[in-house]
Amino acid sequence: MFLAIAGTGAIFAQSRVALHSAGQVTIFSGAAPFADAYNAAASGDTIYLSGGAFVAPTEINKGIAVFGAGHYPDSTAVTGQTSVGGNIIVKEGADNLRFEGIFFTGNITFNSNEKVDDVVFVRCRINGTLTYNQNNNMATPCENHLILQCVMIGAINFNNLQGSSITNCIIRNRISNGINLNIANNVFLYFHGYYCDYDGSPFAGGVKGSTMSNNVFLTTNDACGVPVAWGCSECLFVNNLINSTNSNIGGTNNISTNNVFSVPRSNIFVSAADNEFDYTKDYHLQDPETYLGMDGKEVGIYGGSLGYKSGAVPSNPHFSSATIAPTTDGDGKLKVNIKVIAQ
Repeated sequence: MFLAIAGTGAIFAQSRVALHSAGQVTIFSGAAPFADAYNAAASGDTIYLSGGAFVAPTEINKGIAVFGAGHYPDSTAVTGQTSVGGNIIVKEGADNLRFEGIFFTGNITFNSNEKVDDVVFVRCRINGTLTYNQNNNMATPCENHLILQCVMIGAINFNNLQGSSITNCIIRNRISNGINLNIANNVFLYFHGYYCDYDGSPFAGGVKGSTMSNNVFLTTNDACGVPVAWGCSECLFVNNLINSTNSNIGGTNNISTNNVFSVPRSNIFVSAADNEFDYTKDYHLQDPETYLGMDGKEVGIYGGSLGYKSGAVPSNPHFSSATIAPTTDGDGKLKVNIKVIAQ
């Protein structure tokens, strides 16, 4: 059913949503189909978004799974890109929430002091901020979150998050706060301009007791020696590739092991020498066999056990091509040829 909906959304230019609940599928269209499907859903249900633009529910307090058609232009030529607008507040009760294959244009905020565990973002793009709010000393932290193979454009604040992972992502801004995080195989594109000061660090402060491994850090321009770990304390930095000329990673009580410094940004990626994300850029390493992570695989987004999926196609079956005849034949039939690939 979802395959038909995803294809219909692109071919007939009408965005639709399918809610899979208790073995039944309900189709929503109209002005706010995503919000309508969410209102009808219960925790454990799955929502499928076709290509197109949707308005998000303003609050989410259910543990649902939401699949889009993807956000890379070349991989959504048939389905259309799935974009979700508006700011979202995630509240208590949303344990096991999952988002996959969606372009979020607004902010995503986890409500202050509300514990929400086991949340997953996979192959999404978040243009706004991702914020975990808290008004006290992390008395009710969110735990066991996974941000995987995503493009993160806005600032990231893990103020109320611990024991979680952000891996194989492209990160344009900075990470603030968080405890006991696993930050691995990411590409950090943070750029503060041409000022050689601490503000060029990819960490704004408050990251504690975490491990940063197998990442690529573009801290600022090659001539500056910005400490990569200025905003971290009691963290382990191991097997990272860093363009900064400063081998003192900075911060407080941090440990640096097997990191490679002073690599010019023009020598790192196949075709991505600046700090702005673009779909046409190639973030493969020029020398993947030279810069290896803790596991013996290349550093950056294509390394590790969960390497970046080119095109960020979501894990559910996906339309890869569609050919539709302009007119019906002599028998009144319309010839349609659609190719679907499984992830």
